[in-house]
Formats: sequence, structure tokens, C-alpha cells
Amino acid sequence: EKFLKRRGRKRFEKKEEEEGSTSIGEKEMDQLKGLLHEIDNTNYALVTQISKGKIQVVQKVPVAKVVDVLYDLKRSRKNVFALVIDGTATPYILRAAEKTGCEYVVARNFLATSGFQVKLLSF
Repeated sequence: EKFLKRRGRKRFEKKEEEEGSTSIGEKEMDQLKGLLHEIDNTNYALVTQISKGKIQVVQKVPVAKVVDVLYDLKRSRKNVFALVIDGTATPYILRAAEKTGCEYVVARNFLATSGFQVKLLSF
């Protein structure tokens, strides 16, 4: 293990990806892109999970209710892989996605892009 010295203290070097996080390939990227096109101009969001390398839609909800749905899923201990939004992802939505363990947020536009642990994708 590598150590970093800073002001006399030892710190562990951060890993690029946290344990348990899922890295996606070209196939999954194409699936997410297809889901975004599927809800184009509907003002809906898709909450997805990943199972055996395949992305599955858990719920289709209006964008206005997506934060409530994310917190409901967290309370029921269901994992969210990606949130696909038709429209703009606001900091409020991004923070909720981050707090509920969502790994990816896919949207047309983002009002904020820094300061979040969730990975942001736009097509």
C-alpha cells in the first residue's frame, strides 16, 4: 500500500473507484443513451438498477417527484444504479442521487457539475 506524507502525517492514497462501484462499458453506455432517447420530451425520469450486466428500469416518474422516489427507494434499501432525466439535473436532484447511493446521473443538461460524487453523463 502506498502512503502519502503531508505535514508529517501518513494518509492512505485514495483509490480511483470505491469498492462496490460499478464501472460501465460501451454496452451499458449505449443502454443509458437509449433510455434517455426513450423519454425524450416527456419530462420524466427513469430510476434504474443493474443486474447481471443489464440495466433495468425500476420506476418511471415525473421529474418533479424524482427526489421523493429516490429517498423512498433508499428507505426500502433498494440500490439505484443510474438516474436518467429528460431535462436538466439540478443540484437538488444531484445531491439526492448522491445521498441515496446512485452511481450515475444521465441528463441533457446539468446546472452544476462539480462537488458531487455521482458520475454525470450527457448525450
